[in-house]
Amino acid sequence: MAIHYDRSLNKFVVLSEYQQIHFDQEEEQIFEEVKGVTRKEYCEWILKDDVKIKGDLRYIFTPHDKIPTYNDLFKTAYDPLVNAKELYTEMNKIRPFDEKSLMKFVKRYGLPINEFIQERTDTLERLNYTVKEDEIKCFTDMDVIIFNHRLMKFKKCVKLWGDIKENNLNELQQIVEEFGLYIKDDFIGPEKKAIWNKVKDQPLLGIAKAYLSMLLNEGYAGRAATKFIDGYIVPAIIFNDLIEVSYYQLTQTVFNDTKLVECHFCKDLFEPVHAKQHFCTKRMNEKRSSCENTFNQRVKYKNKKEKQQKDKA
Repeated sequence: MAIHYDRSLNKFVVLSEYQQIHFDQEEEQIFEEVKGVTRKEYCEWILKDDVKIKGDLRYIFTPHDKIPTYNDLFKTAYDPLVNAKELYTEMNKIRPFDEKSLMKFVKRYGLPINEFIQERTDTLERLNYTVKEDEIKCFTDMDVIIFNHRLMKFKKCVKLWGDIKENNLNELQQIVEEFGLYIKDDFIGPEKKAIWNKVKDQPLLGIAKAYLSMLLNEGYAGRAATKFIDGYIVPAIIFNDLIEVSYYQLTQTVFNDTKLVECHFCKDLFEPVHAKQHFCTKRMNEKRSSCENTFNQRVKYKNKKEKQQKDKA
């Protein structure tokens, strides 16, 4: 039986201001000098896709004077397993290379990661304060290229789980073919190739689940830990960033064999709290689902306009 953790030893911080830096020609030249290749070549290598250069979001950061004091960090610090159980489906709503959807997430949950290909010269040392047993993670800088790379791997896992639960045979067939090509890569170890050889003759569903298990393991979903509460040692977990939190929450969904549902309004996937739920679960610090509220407001407006036209006729 899989262990379920009710609490994280990490709390994450949402800062009051985030600024963006977009890619320009000067930074493109600096990048090429450091990496030996152009940014476009590098992105095509790690993302396996063609990408734009000019105008792309490159970094998100918080100015030094907007970083809160040590004591003020607690005002916006939250435990994602307690306060943001919907985080992984909100992470899945982010569109790769889409600044609007990324910033919408960042302003509610904070920067997802603090990894860098090439650090800005004025990058501050990442702030990770340890207070008693709770580590406060305050991310002040994020490299968007690295984030998009990790985001697309995570989104692939979410889509794969959705296809498995829907028994989408066309998609599952493509997944099996992708799995077979993936195993042929020279960088793949013998353990993963052994998994393919074991399942390749099984039905599509079995092969897809084996592939999903492999991808989830590559994603990393935190590290097991303990916490002392009221005289008892209880299980807890440690996360390095919010993508790890998202992988953990997704693995719990898989373990529980929970089917994700398409929202009637935004059409993204969400994990329903009850059987009759048709809209995305409310997000952290919301009193009501924003999708449900927006949908109802539009229905009211439509009904009002139709009534006015009817009265006029």
